[in-house]
Amino acid sequence: MDTAKGLTAGMQDVSMATARSPWNDDIQMQTARAGTTMKAGGFQMWERELLESPEIRRKSTVAQLYFLDFYFQTLGYLSARKERRQHFDKDTAARALTPAEYTKEFKSYCGREREKEELEQLQEDEEEVEAHEPV
Repeated sequence: MDTAKGLTAGMQDVSMATARSPWNDDIQMQTARAGTTMKAGGFQMWERELLESPEIRRKSTVAQLYFLDFYFQTLGYLSARKERRQHFDKDTAARALTPAEYTKEFKSYCGREREKEELEQLQEDEEEVEAHEPV
């Protein structure tokens, strides 16, 4: 491959052969040697005691609950949005709109979706603030 002007076809391409050339043996691509990615022997005693402490177990459970709550809220949102889109598609197909009318309707639909997203986000933020307020 001739990448530079003036190089003849018989010369090696300097930019492509640098990593494998025999005169450049200082470049070595050794990744993940055996035994380096995992800690041998498991946890030390103090690490095991820390992991088994009630405080860490409680924090772990709370983190899992937050994750599951977020996950299922997201699934519900995606399901509702998919249903709304199917309803929109059925409605526009039944009315046999022209391309210009469909574009106008689709922009309106996207605007309503955006408003719903913003409203849901505001409601979630308010609920989060209320949950963290001292009683």
